[in-house]
Amino acid sequence: MTGAAEGVPLPPPEYRNVCPLCGTPAPEHGMRCVECNYHLGGVGGRPVPWTSRALWVTVAAFLALFVITIGIVALTH
Repeated sequence: MTGAAEGVPLPPPEYRNVCPLCGTPAPEHGMRCVECNYHLGGVGGRPVPWTSRALWVTVAAFLALFVITIGIVALTH
């Protein structure tokens, strides 16, 4: 079976997607590309390695640390 556009062979049925970095067909159950070791989170229905909540908690923690540091510097000068 070949692709319609260029006559390129289509990947086997067990491969639903390809690596966005190198284009190697990725197995459905794999979390990393077998060719370039790229993390495939978020590709083809895979879960992403971080959540939106984790991102906002991290941003809030850095902001709190920044405010505390500025407060300490302001009090000592």
